[in-house]
Amino acid sequence: SGDAVEVVRVLAQKVNIQGALDIGIVPYHRKSASLDYRILYEEVMTLYCGAGHPLFDAPGDDIDFSGYKYAGFGFNSPNMAAGERLGLRRAASVQDEEGLSLLIQSGRYLGFLADHVAETFLREGGVRALAPGRTRYASTNESNRIVCEQHHGNLNRSFLERFYR
Repeated sequence: SGDAVEVVRVLAQKVNIQGALDIGIVPYHRKSASLDYRILYEEVMTLYCGAGHPLFDAPGDDIDFSGYKYAGFGFNSPNMAAGERLGLRRAASVQDEEGLSLLIQSGRYLGFLADHVAETFLREGGVRALAPGRTRYASTNESNRIVCEQHHGNLNRSFLERFYR
């Protein structure tokens, strides 16, 4: 989280003071008043477990997750807040989605994956969504954002309009 704050500070400095950057992509943790933030993308996330996990065959949405190992990112992410709301305590930390996918597929950990990432694993029977009615959420408010100067020029405006088509 300290690194993310530094990235935003340096980016704001380069965009506003040095004029070195027109557009950047940053984690949306701490906002600079001098930058315009726009949602980069939205991902739907759900809690999953792998085949062999004790909860793999658990019926329904009324599952008690306490006491099970949870794997999550070692940096500030929406998954951290979602896990805390469910009472999950992280037992393993990863830095990327591939590592998280492997831990979940091992059958030893619960973890959040983007539904589009989990699709192949679901089709192959390697993972199962757990209590999607309780665990699924859309990651937009805290996801990465495209940033640019608040008073961006025509080129930036044109780029952003085309990007979001």
